[in-house]
Amino acid sequence: MAVQIKDSGIVDTNAKDFPILAVNVLDRLGYKVDRASKQLDQILATERLDEQIGQDWWRHEYRVVLRWRVASKGGMLVNIEMEERKGGATETDCQRRCDRIMLELQNDAERAEEAKTYKEKSTVYGSASWGTDQDLRAKGYFQKQADPKRLIIGRTADKEYIQVPEFWTHAHAIVCGRTGVGKSRGFFFPQLIERIATSMIVTEATPGYEDGELYKLTSGWRQMAGHKIYCFNPSDMSSNRINPIDRIRHAPDEEKAGVAEKLADLVIMNGESSEGRGDQTWNRSEKLLLIPLLLHAAAGDPKRGHFGALRWLLAEGPDGLAKVLKNSPSRIARMEFQGWMRLAGETNFKYGVFSGLVTKLNPWMTDQMITLTETTDIDLDAMAKQLFTFYLAVPSRSKDSKLIGSLMMNFLLDHILEIRERMKYPLTMLLDEFTNFGKISGIGDTLSIIRKNKIGLILGFQNYAQLEQVYSKREAQIIIDMPATQVYFKQKNFQEARDLSEAIGRTTVEEATVGDSGRVQESIQGRHLITPDELISLDRQVIVFTADTKPLKLPLTDPLAYEHALSYDPPKRDKHRVSEFVKNRGQIDDEPQESKPEPLKPEPAKETKPAEPVPEPKTEAPKETKPATTNEQPDRGARPPQPSETQEKDRRPIPKRSEGAPDYDL
Repeated sequence: MAVQIKDSGIVDTNAKDFPILAVNVLDRLGYKVDRASKQLDQILATERLDEQIGQDWWRHEYRVVLRWRVASKGGMLVNIEMEERKGGATETDCQRRCDRIMLELQNDAERAEEAKTYKEKSTVYGSASWGTDQDLRAKGYFQKQADPKRLIIGRTADKEYIQVPEFWTHAHAIVCGRTGVGKSRGFFFPQLIERIATSMIVTEATPGYEDGELYKLTSGWRQMAGHKIYCFNPSDMSSNRINPIDRIRHAPDEEKAGVAEKLADLVIMNGESSEGRGDQTWNRSEKLLLIPLLLHAAAGDPKRGHFGALRWLLAEGPDGLAKVLKNSPSRIARMEFQGWMRLAGETNFKYGVFSGLVTKLNPWMTDQMITLTETTDIDLDAMAKQLFTFYLAVPSRSKDSKLIGSLMMNFLLDHILEIRERMKYPLTMLLDEFTNFGKISGIGDTLSIIRKNKIGLILGFQNYAQLEQVYSKREAQIIIDMPATQVYFKQKNFQEARDLSEAIGRTTVEEATVGDSGRVQESIQGRHLITPDELISLDRQVIVFTADTKPLKLPLTDPLAYEHALSYDPPKRDKHRVSEFVKNRGQIDDEPQESKPEPLKPEPAKETKPAEPVPEPKTEAPKETKPATTNEQPDRGARPPQPSETQEKDRRPIPKRSEGAPDYDL
């Protein structure tokens, strides 16, 4: 009669390794594996043996069925069914066989786990692997409280902060991710909410002409934490005002020309349309013309020392501008302009250069832009002792955003580097969508200078192609390579995902599987540590490269983690008024000039009208000199025709231009 026994036990291994352990144990004990089912997690095996008892031979046949599943407390729950189909074995014999199989499974599981500690993994196809919590803890990345001087890259399940060490924080970071993948809530919000003991300069691009998201949601919290809040948004008339030309005005005399050249570079470089990047002759000539204009504006009346006033001057044309700069308070401006007039040559070329430069200054056609940039109403020196946050926003749809953003960001950057040694608090720059703020000339050197001044810089952009729209391929590669920390969000393009997958690296995979026939098959092959498909479907995780750990796959910050801090309203500001001086393009003053003759009128001692008071208003009245500067049409500072200059009258109405001159409309 057949004997059947059932038994069960726990084997400390995992579901992937158990089938290999089971096949090896059964084979070693003399069983033949007949079938292994992956679908049922089941192995069938038999043992046939002949036993001599006295002069008789007994033939035994044992059948074993192994089934397994993951145990609730770890390990694998194994069920064994032992059946003797032929022979005369007892239940005790079958139970002894079950016990031996279970014991061998448990012993082999221990040996396999021990072997993992000393066995060298093959690297024939690559050795890439993910960083672990142990790696991060050993490098000092885990912090129980947020350190304001260190970049936050995530949080653990135990609510510990994962922060880059201060040394590597100053070595900069890039954050790459398309719109809608969670860059703001997953990365920029934690920096702005948690690191409140650090001053920050924050940039962002708005989809329309409204306040930026980072400003609306975080400025109230940071103000409550003691920060002085500044903002500049060209579409908001309550913004703080900045005049970039003030950098020249307040520079030492020996440095004014250099500062003017740098500012002219920014205007020409970021004011150029992508379609016009061809012949650089026009750009160079426009720059040579703009430098003396900037020096003249910085040396003269501050009321006319802004970009709007420069555009008014350019509208006077070459000859009108020559008369103004002839009496410029800046000697260098006079000399540089005279040199430009000689080098520019023919009249048609001069008009072409004027037209091109006026077009580049088109952002200052509007009263609003002139008002926001005609003066600087910030106490810049006070920033050295302040805990502050400065928000810069530009509309991404505006074709002028790169020029305005570039001027403002470079103005702040230059000033910060100037006062850095006197600053009381640490500083971080969060430059989200920074390509909308134009090109930073010499980006490699700039990153090095900022790092040496211990300023952490975080550059946020959407993809590599966006970088190449503003920077050359070589400069874009520098931006990718130089930062020590790189954060990549979910990819939306297969090519970008493939490039990132290649950067993460390949690993060597050693696999042992059990086939349906019950035979163990071992293989070794290479694969990407994470494939492009996996990067495209990345769910609530980010990929992080750091300077001193392996690549990391970290959980994304919960979007609801900072709801309370984001609920504070931004500061209220009064809107600026557009002055009559700006409305009339500098042709009239804010204070009326006609009020001066009035004190001469009431003279009670003289009731008989003598001859002297009558001619005084006629001789002192400025009416005869007015036509020299106005033409009843003050807009754009148009220059009236001069009857005595017959040659100018002949050629001014429709100046002929050379074939190479750009087609600009004044």
